[in-house]
Amino acid sequence: MYERRFTNKAEKAISLSQVAANELGHNYIGSEHILLGLLKENTGIAAQVLKNNKLNESNTKDVIIKLIGQGNSPAGSKPLTPRVKRALELSYEIAMELSCTYIGTEHILLAVIDDSTSVAAKIIDEISGSLMKVKDDILN
Repeated sequence: MYERRFTNKAEKAISLSQVAANELGHNYIGSEHILLGLLKENTGIAAQVLKNNKLNESNTKDVIIKLIGQGNSPAGSKPLTPRVKRALELSYEIAMELSCTYIGTEHILLAVIDDSTSVAAKIIDEISGSLMKVKDDILN
């Protein structure tokens, strides 16, 4: 339903989250993989904001491994967790609230950090020092 409204960069970031889950050997795509996908995409608003707040692929992977560990799931298609499905739905709502006709990487990031208990939010807060600053930077 909402897939058709994603920008090419947002679609690429979601696709790269699958790559991230495979690299880490995890058998699902969680918020932490979406975060890595946004960083791997490298050119969207989300990637720029994350980089400006001290996040990169390396330190993000390090924190994921510290929090969750490395898995040994074989490469292949991974299911989205219910939390990620909800975040992708919320990204549409956020985009509409901001009067956008598309869902960009920035909307996905806002949706992911909307749940401050998500792994991605914890990672952002740990590395950047302020989840609210990241949110403010996106909105600005």
